[in-house]
Amino acid sequence: MADSATTGKWFATVIKSVNDARSGTLPDFGNFRLKGDEWYDRYEGVRELLPFAKTVGAKSHDFDIKGNETKTDYLKMMKTVKAARYRGWVGIEYEGEYLKTQVFSRQRSCWRK
Repeated sequence: MADSATTGKWFATVIKSVNDARSGTLPDFGNFRLKGDEWYDRYEGVRELLPFAKTVGAKSHDFDIKGNETKTDYLKMMKTVKAARYRGWVGIEYEGEYLKTQVFSRQRSCWRK
């Protein structure tokens, strides 16, 4: 069974109950680990948190030979972000091991698709 604190739905409920304009969320593409190797659906989690987003975290881990992020479909994720009419900042994070010097360029190429 999943820890409810790692789901977007649970956290959205908390933010609604706080009912303070200064409180919000930072939907992060890679922060939905339930336990061990079990993950909550990242697209659903981001979708659930976007109505309360103060910023968005575009986390990446690594890229394939074509420049696509290996764990998140950036095109699908950014369509989700745009569909929610989010118009704020999107922070870029890299947690991979290999592309540390080229990551920003590769992330930008994912976004431009």
